[in-house]
Parts: sequence; C-alpha cells; structure tokens
Amino acid sequence: RQRETFLISEYRPAEFTFGEFMPRDEFTIGLQALFREDESKERLFEFTRKLVYAHVEENSEDGVTQRATIREGIDVGDGEKKETVQNPWELSPFRTFPEITVKQNFILRVRRGARDMELGLFEADGGQWEVDALADARAYLADQLEGWTILG
Repeated sequence: RQRETFLISEYRPAEFTFGEFMPRDEFTIGLQALFREDESKERLFEFTRKLVYAHVEENSEDGVTQRATIREGIDVGDGEKKETVQNPWELSPFRTFPEITVKQNFILRVRRGARDMELGLFEADGGQWEVDALADARAYLADQLEGWTILG
C-alpha cells in the first residue's frame, strides 16, 4: 500500500535575478526588497550607492604640441577615499520559507551599461544554499511537529 500524503508545502516568493546584470535602480530595489536586513546587505547598499560612472576628457596645448587624454570607467568612492570591490558578499536572500534564514555567498560584478552602470550578483556557493535550506526546513518542521515523522 502507498502512504497517504497529508500535506505538501511549496513556497514561491518573488526572486532576485541572480547571474545577470541589471540597471543600478533595479539592482537597488531588488536588494532592498528581496534580502533580509543585516549588516552585509547594508554595506553592499552603501557600496553600490558610491559607484560613479566617469568620462573625463583632458586637453592641453602649448602652441606646438597638443595632448588629449580620455579616461572612462567606473569609480568607487567620494573622490578622496578609494574603495575596492569586496568579494564575496554573504547575503540572506528570501529564497524559501520566512522561518528559514538562508546565508549565501555572492560575487558582485559591475559594468558599463547603455545609460548607466549595470550590476549583478553571481552565486558563489555552488548550490550549497539549497542543501542547507532543506536541512534547516526539516529541522524546523521536526521541532514544530513533535511526534510526527518527517520524511525527506
């Protein structure tokens, strides 16, 4: 005889688009709405706020020679203090049930877009978050449903 299934639970939250670049405003909205509040998220938000796309042209002439310099790229910092991209970032995206906190490492990448810069978060844990989330969900259910057998 086949066992009866009394309950199947599935959660499909809105998800951040990992592994793709997106405009900074979409990245910022996703970061604010789809990740748990913690120190790492706040640091990443502050870091991305400081990113500046710069196109600088310098021309000089002394009557005989002319010199032109063009620099273009993404700068981090307020002009005085320069920062580098810290990788990986340990963040907690909403990827499963609210009772389960998933910590995951991501690589931040920044590139020039059509109008502004584009940012992307790329998974850096090889899918380990799924294994950890399943174990945490099982432990949570076992704790909440004393006397019941949890399969899986």
